[in-house]
Amino acid sequence: FLPILAAGRMDSDSGVWRGRFAIAEVAHGRSLGSADVSQSFETGQGEARITASDLVFDPEGLQPGDVLPMAQSLAARASGRASFEGQASWSSSGVASQGVLRVGGISFSSPAGRVTGLRTETRFTSLAPMTTEAGQTLTADRLEWLITLGDLKAAYAVAPTFVQIESAGAS
Repeated sequence: FLPILAAGRMDSDSGVWRGRFAIAEVAHGRSLGSADVSQSFETGQGEARITASDLVFDPEGLQPGDVLPMAQSLAARASGRASFEGQASWSSSGVASQGVLRVGGISFSSPAGRVTGLRTETRFTSLAPMTTEAGQTLTADRLEWLITLGDLKAAYAVAPTFVQIESAGAS
């Protein structure tokens, strides 16, 4: 992920810090969502619940690459909606995170051509580094390439340094 801006406050009560932060992307300060954070004084254990329930992509506004570096070269002039819910927890034994990205029909220009109607519900088993289990799926209505392809489907997995395409098809 690219750096984000977080603005809010934390209050302490009964040995626990709690707070809510508004989250925005750095380049233009566009709102992304919020994070609810808690941290125990005594144990050092903490948690952040991240909600970006209404990401609206617009060719003249927010773009996937404003949030996720790998999207900068893959998706330009995007339009459509997405949402993200995630959680990160930490303690003396380490850090764990997970999340779900829901994309409901985004259209964008890609290196392979114009993609229309991309949909996915991707479940991340870790956010840092970004990883998923095998068998994540996405569909798209069209890809305008050398020829127009329709009804695209792919299964994939995200690893820390690459995306593995398990299967792909189109008509």
